[in-house]
Amino acid sequence: MCALADLATAARDLEYRVIGGNMTTFHGARHTPRLPVRSTSDADAGIESSATAAQSLVTALVGLGYRQVDGSRFTRHHGGLELIIDLLVPDTYAQDHNIELGPLSADAAPGLALALARDATWVDASVVLTTQEEVGLRLPLPDSAAAVVLKTLAWAQRLADKDATDVYRLLDTWEQDAFSGQVRALRLSTSAHRAVEVLRHSFLAPKSKAQLLPTASQPLGRSLVAGFIDWVDS
Repeated sequence: MCALADLATAARDLEYRVIGGNMTTFHGARHTPRLPVRSTSDADAGIESSATAAQSLVTALVGLGYRQVDGSRFTRHHGGLELIIDLLVPDTYAQDHNIELGPLSADAAPGLALALARDATWVDASVVLTTQEEVGLRLPLPDSAAAVVLKTLAWAQRLADKDATDVYRLLDTWEQDAFSGQVRALRLSTSAHRAVEVLRHSFLAPKSKAQLLPTASQPLGRSLVAGFIDWVDS
């Protein structure tokens, strides 16, 4: 979590969203999770397509002791650990290759433009660093509907089982948000439409990714997918 604390410090004046595994973990912590959760030590951030913002963030990370080891990956060693922060940008022009943005050559994340256009879901977190110091963080997440879109499209790119199980976890959070009136309508953008098609063909079909869930949770997983598709289409 040290990398996440550094990210929050470096990006505090910028428009960004915490994405990746931390997005799933912190969304899951907002409600009582009905599906298993997982943790991650890296920090992924989705930032706006602005060379000025990118330069500001890179300068801040370098100031915290990070080294740019790849186009958009930053690392530093702390307490015997390697801290990693990865920066991603919107695929505004449907590019699936690296996008040059000031000092960055960053991967494009499908669905990130949608997440940045919608209001963030802010979470307050208490993180214990390797020094045993407890730090309070206020983190901007994509709202749960946009998070489902992001993670579904991430799975479609990588076909990683961990992304598939995260889709179900985020759908669980989305349904609880929808039940409590905490989610607003999702305009059927290009990325939302692509995500719905992926969910319909890969997660709702009889031989779907629900098999990755514990057997007892598979009916819930399929029900969550069907509910999200109906909600978006309505």
